[in-house]
Amino acid sequence: MTSTHRSGPGPGHATGPGPGGHPLPPIGAPPEYALPPLVDTVLSNGLRVVAVHAPSVPMVELRLQVPLPAAPGREAIAQVMAEALPWASLRYSAAEIQRLLGHAGASLTAAGGGNRLSLSASTPAASLPRVLEVLEASLGAPWYEEEHCRAAARTRAEQATAARSQPTAIAQEALRRIRHGRGVPPAVPSDADFAAVTAGQVARLHAESVRPAGAFLVAVGDIDPEHTVRVLDKALEGWGPASAEGGTSEPVTPYRTTAVYVAPVVPPAVELVERPGAVQSQILLAAPSLDRSDPRFPALSLGNCALGGYFSSRLVTRLREQRGLAYRVDSYLDELLDENVAYLDLDTSTATTGAACRELYAELCRLADDPPWVREIDAARQFFIGMQTMSLASQTALAGALAGLLGYGLDPQWLTAFSGRILEVGRAEVAAAVQEFFDPARFTGVVVGNRDGLARQSFGPLIGSQ
Repeated sequence: MTSTHRSGPGPGHATGPGPGGHPLPPIGAPPEYALPPLVDTVLSNGLRVVAVHAPSVPMVELRLQVPLPAAPGREAIAQVMAEALPWASLRYSAAEIQRLLGHAGASLTAAGGGNRLSLSASTPAASLPRVLEVLEASLGAPWYEEEHCRAAARTRAEQATAARSQPTAIAQEALRRIRHGRGVPPAVPSDADFAAVTAGQVARLHAESVRPAGAFLVAVGDIDPEHTVRVLDKALEGWGPASAEGGTSEPVTPYRTTAVYVAPVVPPAVELVERPGAVQSQILLAAPSLDRSDPRFPALSLGNCALGGYFSSRLVTRLREQRGLAYRVDSYLDELLDENVAYLDLDTSTATTGAACRELYAELCRLADDPPWVREIDAARQFFIGMQTMSLASQTALAGALAGLLGYGLDPQWLTAFSGRILEVGRAEVAAAVQEFFDPARFTGVVVGNRDGLARQSFGPLIGSQ
């Protein structure tokens, strides 16, 4: 059986006549990614810092991530803490912090939930000391006022109300329950959860968890890494192991789902979640995947890309372009409650939901019998490396990528090693990876849609009778 792919020359071939009728030269091999100069060290207060010299513009991007403690039931408190933290300083009022950041031309935002608290700042390089002064005041000497916490809770509750109405959020919540049991708290807290949060609870969570041991800070921009580390060490010395009441010097144990809840269920298990009146369905399936440190991860990444990771992939070509069965179809590798999973994610009309599921199953079976060919893999490789190069070109993107790596427990050098392995992976490795990890028998999932419209449809072996 031959593979389905876009017509046209493959990578490494001339793409047509150039100026004067002469053929264009072949596409060269994609370059291996090279990290900019950086320093990776630990400050005297225990905070890990990765400082990177990337002087494309005279700016600095900061990404701070702090692990939250291993205890369920704190999602609403963590989100309110994140909303209030940038302005929760004993040293400055919220209005003074806004003025300081405004005069510096800087921004400071925070996000919390799951197993981490994240803070992001963007500032002109010359204003970095002022931003660090504000950051240290909020981290090391916070003051959570009841009024500010109530306002933060209302803001997060409004955002949560909007999120809960989205099919994507509905599918993710159902998938969490299917794979890890009904004791898993919702990713999006209820309005009652937010309304119950008090300033005292937020302050206690800060004291228990927001400390430098176990946290990390990424600084990317027009900086001298060695000098910046010294500046950070001085500026953040007030944020110490016991800077908040009740804090200790021990690193926080990150929240790990499998230590608290039941192990993932054994497939097949697919749930139909009612969305009355819906004219579209969302299908979200997941199967256990690989950790990014696994030597097979580059091969699986290429295989995933060839299957459904970009516009010329098999799933997009077959389900969207040829059959018209999906508005959007993707496969991707990510986490679900700290479990590494391979996702299959598609949107389709109510009337074509069954046909889309059957076609998705057929493509997974074909993947086992007819894994991606060399030209498919080479096309995916070119796309993968090109996208990686573009996605790491800006200070913002590089800071985000490095923070993500450290959050996964990987070192910055992983970017270079991964790029090199992507260039080396062959068809046999890709075939072995996709045949194991995209086996349709391994997937569980959810269909969000109109039950009445789906009642008489056949979903095929992937979904079964629901």
